[in-house]
Amino acid sequence: MSGKNETFMQNLFKVVNETARKAVNSMQGGSLYYGSADIGEFIHDKREPIVYDKLIHRIRFVPDNESANEIWVCEAALHCVSFGAAPSEVTSDFPYYIKKYVKENFPADVVFVQGAELAITADYSSLSYDKDVPSARLEAMGKAIGSRLLAINNDVLLDPVLNIKISETAIPATNQILILAVREGLINSVVTRKGFDYYIMTEVGYMELGNKIGVMLAPGEMAPEIIYGGAASPEMSWTGESWEYPALETVCGVDELICFGLTNDQIGYIICDNDVRSYLTENEEITAASTKSASTIAKTFIELVDSVK
Repeated sequence: MSGKNETFMQNLFKVVNETARKAVNSMQGGSLYYGSADIGEFIHDKREPIVYDKLIHRIRFVPDNESANEIWVCEAALHCVSFGAAPSEVTSDFPYYIKKYVKENFPADVVFVQGAELAITADYSSLSYDKDVPSARLEAMGKAIGSRLLAINNDVLLDPVLNIKISETAIPATNQILILAVREGLINSVVTRKGFDYYIMTEVGYMELGNKIGVMLAPGEMAPEIIYGGAASPEMSWTGESWEYPALETVCGVDELICFGLTNDQIGYIICDNDVRSYLTENEEITAASTKSASTIAKTFIELVDSVK
């Protein structure tokens, strides 16, 4: 029995569809800038190795029409799980309050995109808020991050270049729990079969902005060490083996590689092959499609970058 609410999903699809069409039909000229701010104090990595991107990245579109709002696409690796798993209500998390705070102080519309966020959660310990008000800490986080965005002073003008390419790949499905879910029709991913083996079909993308910024389009929740380095050593890993791939930020030849996680697909957690642990010890393994997800995606991404360089 699926937990999806069909009415909610159809409404979500409708709103996203209409918004995308409206955006395309209202395109206008302008300039694009990239800047970043340190929000490391609000980030907590729950899983070793402790690796995370401490920055929030801002891609800022400034329209030629001075009466139009700016558009800020902001990426940070920070799970929006402030209410925990118990509540049954659908409600706004801190990205809503980031957008609200920015718009109250500057004519800009904000889009928040998750980065490489495997086991990363928000750290509220440095914030002051009324603990008796459920939404107070979300507002405090939104205001804190929003103020950092407003204070960015390292903007770099990007050349008018936008290139993007997508590559399909097949993830060998080794997670028996998910294979059972596929057989029962609970997962609507595209799944192929070769003999007794199942493969989840997905895609990996690479985008370049202004010849300076690279964006990995990742189909799930990436372990940050896959992008930024610092994977578990053989001595510290679950399998006792090495992670054989270079940090993906080193293969693109750009000033900054950022990650748009959960882009075009959601195949679950993407964990370095040498550190996929037991289902009984870690939360992330239960919804990791494969012990080979990370290597398959890393290999596909490197080949994709090589094909356009």
